[in-house]
Amino acid sequence: MAIFSTFMPRRSVHSWPRTLTDWCVIQAFERVGCPGCLRKPPTLAAAFVAEVSTAVRFRTISIREAELPVLLEAEAESACELAGGDSYRAVRDAATNAEHEYHQSITRTGHCPQRYARHEQCSTAVATKRQQFQAEINSAQRRFVRDYWAEQRQHWLRSNPFAHLSHEHPIQRIATFTPVWWALFLRCLHSELARRDLAQFHLLDVLPQLRRQTRPKKVLAALVEEWRQSHADELGLPAQLHYHVLASRGQIRARATAGWFNTRAPGYTSDFTVADTARSHLIEHTAGLPLPPADCALN
Repeated sequence: MAIFSTFMPRRSVHSWPRTLTDWCVIQAFERVGCPGCLRKPPTLAAAFVAEVSTAVRFRTISIREAELPVLLEAEAESACELAGGDSYRAVRDAATNAEHEYHQSITRTGHCPQRYARHEQCSTAVATKRQQFQAEINSAQRRFVRDYWAEQRQHWLRSNPFAHLSHEHPIQRIATFTPVWWALFLRCLHSELARRDLAQFHLLDVLPQLRRQTRPKKVLAALVEEWRQSHADELGLPAQLHYHVLASRGQIRARATAGWFNTRAPGYTSDFTVADTARSHLIEHTAGLPLPPADCALN
């Protein structure tokens, strides 16, 4: 079973983005209907939905949040090049060369102090130069983040978000065994996610902590606004967060999601053993489903 190293257990710590993705997958699953291969026992459907949700969350949230700092740094570099021209490029190239030479000088017994000093000097020169263009950097990054999250909300899932999984993965087995059902399920899943703002639900993860910080002169609304301003760029948050509405909707969806899982596998959301057993049954069950002809020819 080493092949299923990415088939990870659900986290015990509650996550509101997880709740929302679980809820979206359940809505799509219910709209299309359960395929025959997942009807008995019902624990198969619970494990399948959980694994789809994990993959969706990775593609829609984890990857976006990991790639954004790199993209923002690229925007900052472009802004500096545009504002500083040849002067900035000369300083940056000197720093790059100094860093390369310093790394080349490192041995098992130490490094060259002169090259290290040169590396530090050039790095400081780049930082000083970039400070001159901080306004340009901020402006470019704000524009980029606004466009980035607008585009993400239009296309949370691009084509098939499970294409990176191996053919032996349970999700891929179901997809190839029931291609018509799978196509309808993907269409409904795209539709559900297009109507949600996953990033806003990060607020519910920190809301208990913010509530504990309230003071007579520091109301919760002010703390929420401070949090929104601090994370607006990295999460693409709107100009205003109606946290009370989010909390109310979140509680409704959390109860509905837990109820859906527990109806099919009693104790699924509270007992790891139940969830792990359901997952093992899904792996064993889907391993017995026939592969499409093209895959069979490869074996």
